[in-house]
Amino acid sequence: MHPADLSQHVVDIKENDFLGLWGVDQVRGRLAIEGIFVTRSFPPLIPLHSRATRTALHDNFDDEFDQRFVGNKKSKKHRTHLFALGPWHQEHSDGHEKLGEQALLLGKGIHLPIYGSKDQYAAWLHALVLVPNVRNALAIAHYYLDLVEGRGCEISIQLTVDSGTECTEMLKIHETLYTLASIQVQL
Repeated sequence: MHPADLSQHVVDIKENDFLGLWGVDQVRGRLAIEGIFVTRSFPPLIPLHSRATRTALHDNFDDEFDQRFVGNKKSKKHRTHLFALGPWHQEHSDGHEKLGEQALLLGKGIHLPIYGSKDQYAAWLHALVLVPNVRNALAIAHYYLDLVEGRGCEISIQLTVDSGTECTEMLKIHETLYTLASIQVQL
């Protein structure tokens, strides 16, 4: 195969590399899947060798080599400030099993599943409690009702969760309470 043909195959394969992370070995592997085998032997033995793949990549995608180079400082992600209208605008809830049986090593069946809620605006922790099971939807719904009752039936405008299966009932309860509260405000 002529190096120009190999170069065209490399360009065709790299069209699917949206992040520009595929190096020589990755491209050689994808060429092999398409039936184009590139060996690691030296040029005198076989004309199509690994150096030809590297050359084709440098000719067409030279800037990606600098990005993948060890020690290259990646550009920082563009971060913006969190936006909240004020207290009780956004509340974030999540469960954690970081204090599980394997982490504590205190014996079989001893674990501390915790669930917490935090206000985004003031970074105020509404609650951080032990619950029997952080994966049970009814246990989390009971936690949320206790939380709302404990703070005088105040609810936030928006409740943000990780969309796990344990949050379904809690989100339904929040939506119902918010709807009832907004009806009373409009009167």
